[in-house]
Amino acid sequence: MKTTQKCMKFETRESVQFTSEGDKIFGILHLPLNVKNPPLVVVCHGFAGEKTGKFRIYVDEAELLSQQGIATLRFDFRGCGDSEGSWFDMTIGNEVEDTLRALEFVETLPVDQSRIGILGKSMGGLVAVIAAGIRKNIKSMALWAPAFHADQWKELWGILQDPETSDEVRAEIMQFDGMHANEKFLCEFFWFC
Repeated sequence: MKTTQKCMKFETRESVQFTSEGDKIFGILHLPLNVKNPPLVVVCHGFAGEKTGKFRIYVDEAELLSQQGIATLRFDFRGCGDSEGSWFDMTIGNEVEDTLRALEFVETLPVDQSRIGILGKSMGGLVAVIAAGIRKNIKSMALWAPAFHADQWKELWGILQDPETSDEVRAEIMQFDGMHANEKFLCEFFWFC
C-alpha cells in the first residue's frame, strides 16, 4: 500500500540536455508544483558516479527538495551515466567545466536566479567548490563527504612517478571500479588536494 505522501503530486520532472565542450550532457530537472520561481540546487555527483546515485540517493534528495519548494538539476558529468564523452578522459577541470555549463543552463530556467545552490558529493564536492569560486553567484553550498585530501592515494602516486614502474602496473593502478582513469586526473587531484 502506498503512503499518502507518495501518492501526492508535488513536482514535475523532465529530461534536459546542454553541451559542454561539444559533448551532450544529460540531466533531470525537478520543479516543485505551485511554486513560482523556486530556488534551485545543482547536484554534482561523486567520482565515477551518475545523476541517479547509488540507491537513488540523488533522486530521493531531489524529491525531498521539491516537497520543500526547491527545484533540483541533477546531471551526469561527461563520460558518466547518459552523457557523451569517455570516462577515461575525465579530469577535475572537465567536471568543473560541465558544472559551469550546468549553471549557465540554469540561467534559462524559471527559477530564482538569486537563490542558486550547489550540492557536491565526494569528488563532486571538490568540483562544486571550484565551480562556485568561479561563478561567484552561488547562494548556498552543501558538501556531502567531500574529497579534500589525497593522502589515500599518495602511495599510488609515488608508484606512478617511479620510472621503473611497468606499463602493466600503471594500468592496474589507474583502474577504478573496472574503469580506467588517466594520469592527468591524478595530477590535478594532487594539485588541488
